[in-house]
Amino acid sequence: MTSGKKGDDQQSNDFLDEPGQYASPPCFAHELDPSCQGAGEMRPEALDRANINAWRKRQRTRLAAQRANIGTEERQRAESAIVATIGRQFQLHETVFAIYWPLPGELDLRPLVDSALLGKAQAALPVIVEKNRPLEFWRWSRQSETTSSGLWGIPVPVERHPVIPSIVFVPMLGFDSDCHRLGYGGGYYDRTLAILPPDTVSVGIGFEFGRLPTIYPQAHDIAMNAIVTERGVSWNPLKAGPAM
Repeated sequence: MTSGKKGDDQQSNDFLDEPGQYASPPCFAHELDPSCQGAGEMRPEALDRANINAWRKRQRTRLAAQRANIGTEERQRAESAIVATIGRQFQLHETVFAIYWPLPGELDLRPLVDSALLGKAQAALPVIVEKNRPLEFWRWSRQSETTSSGLWGIPVPVERHPVIPSIVFVPMLGFDSDCHRLGYGGGYYDRTLAILPPDTVSVGIGFEFGRLPTIYPQAHDIAMNAIVTERGVSWNPLKAGPAM
């Protein structure tokens, strides 16, 4: 996560879902089977906003706790597998891509930068420049000076060199088979992806245990182009494929 946005939407300390008028078309939640089992509990039978928000908050809490209990070796294996998958599936050496500064429990993608920047690539970190507004992406490398004086105390580059990434790696707690991502509920990434160029490739990053039958996507939830976990990559058939 980066600058200011806590985690997924630069995670706010509370897991909250903000209604938004800033993203993808309305979902068809009313067509989902409410008896669908997931994460050890029944889905809310009345698919109204209050029930969905409450259900999503419970999933965030559960998944964050499960993530926090992962041992160091297991986490390192997952990170190595994810970095290797990204290296095979995405051509980062001649592009501008955004990662995130990992919050406690999040998967660390910073090793990607070491090899990618040997080519013509540029890496960036997300920065919250204003609360409840889209993120900016500021150019970053291992040599960049950072500061933790931002909104959430997450390290961000000291110098503002904004770039427009063609690939954005987005942290997540959960996800579904349609590549919708369950973040922290602040809405920062959704606001940001909604205004980036339409050919921007967004990639959710998380653990496989975060897979859910559905996250009950709302109008402001933007589906990822792909999801990468320690088990590999899942592509969204309705969006662009690998960045080559």
